[in-house]
Amino acid sequence: MKRLLFKNDPLVFSDRAFWKSAFALAIPSILQGLIASSLTIIDTVMIGTLGETEIAAVGLCSRFTFLVGMFFFGVSSTLAVFAAQYFGKQDRGGISAAHAMALIISLLGGGLFCLSTQIAPEGIMRLLSPDPAVIQLGARYLRIAGWLYVIQPITLMSAAVMRSVSRPTPPMLTSLAGMLVNAVLNYGLIFGALGLPRMGVAGAALATVIAAGVDCLLLQAMCYLGRTPAALSPRHVRFDIGFIPRFLKLGVTIVSNEMLWGLASTVFSALYAHTTTGNAAAMNIFSTMEQLMWVAVNGAGAACSVLVGQRLGALDFDNAYRYARRLIVLTPMLGIVIASIVAACGGLIVRMYNITPEVATTVRWLLVAYIPALGFKTFNYLIGCGALRTGGDARYMMVLDLCSIWLIGVTGVYLGTQVLHWALPLVYLLQTLDEMFKPAFYAHRFRSRKWIKTLVHGGEGAGQVAS
Repeated sequence: MKRLLFKNDPLVFSDRAFWKSAFALAIPSILQGLIASSLTIIDTVMIGTLGETEIAAVGLCSRFTFLVGMFFFGVSSTLAVFAAQYFGKQDRGGISAAHAMALIISLLGGGLFCLSTQIAPEGIMRLLSPDPAVIQLGARYLRIAGWLYVIQPITLMSAAVMRSVSRPTPPMLTSLAGMLVNAVLNYGLIFGALGLPRMGVAGAALATVIAAGVDCLLLQAMCYLGRTPAALSPRHVRFDIGFIPRFLKLGVTIVSNEMLWGLASTVFSALYAHTTTGNAAAMNIFSTMEQLMWVAVNGAGAACSVLVGQRLGALDFDNAYRYARRLIVLTPMLGIVIASIVAACGGLIVRMYNITPEVATTVRWLLVAYIPALGFKTFNYLIGCGALRTGGDARYMMVLDLCSIWLIGVTGVYLGTQVLHWALPLVYLLQTLDEMFKPAFYAHRFRSRKWIKTLVHGGEGAGQVAS
């Protein structure tokens, strides 16, 4: 097996420096994801004790938040590409310029999203569900949760810089603190415990906003007290004429990709919700468990992106390709194992929810359907986000992603829910066909090495550290 997969890379398992760096980057991201997903499950269980309508309302609100999150993820991904390459080049001024640009863009966008939740929360919910009870509860949740969108950008951009310069532990620690605050406040504000008022789903929203504020303040304190590259200062920021269009060109491509991909995911949720409230609740529970299964993949993707970006910035193209290939081949195997374990334990998890036996059965079958899907998703994610995008080859990824998810995924879910009226697990299999379509195209592009580019050399640096 080793000879078959790594015939041109005999040191794959003996390269201690590579694996040390990979695990140092991946493990904090994995731990952070595990904690976040576990607490999300706890939060969902708390809300689930209120009833299926509450689960559906908060779940659909989370889809809107997910769409906003795709915007932030697109901006932070653009920042991470530049920050990792500038770090490989040892250019502190470039890192700060990219950080400042990303922060301005994300705060402007976050402010607009926040404004929409204050002006028309009911309108947003009507796009996601026809159920009046779900709309009312969801609007109440969004009015409060919308303030999250002006806090998160600060945290996410700082965290992106810290990971790109191989310092992922501080974001993990502050995120852990925020998530623990969220769990405690959720318990108190949802149920009226710990001397706090009983607010139901509104309490869950308020707890999320407060916890995000705690996370943000702690991370800024650690960045500035530790004098890290994420400690943004005007004296470190100098833009040249070439940097801004380069950043915006890549940023527009990545953000468009993530937003339109996130919009397709939101369309999925709306199509499921327009069948029955039980289906919406089942998909919300499954989505929470899906996040738990995705954390190892996300950690590997983060490690791949940083390691490849740093090598590109240092003009070490051979190792950039080699490092990416190792993680691309090995991580999907890990994903399938994780999905199989969670599916096997699915019966134990769904018993924690106050749901009907029909919804519980649907969730268990969704977990089974996810086992093969995760292998394909992992392979695509590692090549797309870990390699191609890191080299600035974002347009190829955008075209492939959007064509597959809209032409195959959305079409399949629409036919399954609105025309064929299939059971939810079968419709989900139609949704995953887009992931099965992409691997051949991604593999061809990766092997061509056309994605191996540097964005920070040839007189194109964003700036130097001011004296």
